[in-house]
Amino acid sequence: MQESGFKGFEASAWYAMVAPTGTPPEVVNKVNGVVNAFLKSDRGKAVLEQNALQGVGGSPEDLKTFIASELAKWKPVIETAKIAM
Repeated sequence: MQESGFKGFEASAWYAMVAPTGTPPEVVNKVNGVVNAFLKSDRGKAVLEQNALQGVGGSPEDLKTFIASELAKWKPVIETAKIAM
């Protein structure tokens, strides 16, 4: 896209595990720990690589920050294109 004149163009797909609002923090933290351990394990890395995926992991706060940044990045595009959900 850069070569086509779209300076700074970036788009990617991402996946995240989320839980309903009100899920007890100890449950969120336990699941987060298990998922992060899997992503760092040899098995986890192999599964991701086999599917051309890259595991990032992190904390629930990291995910909240990431989602906020994605919303801020794509909001102007959605508004300009008049996309309604």
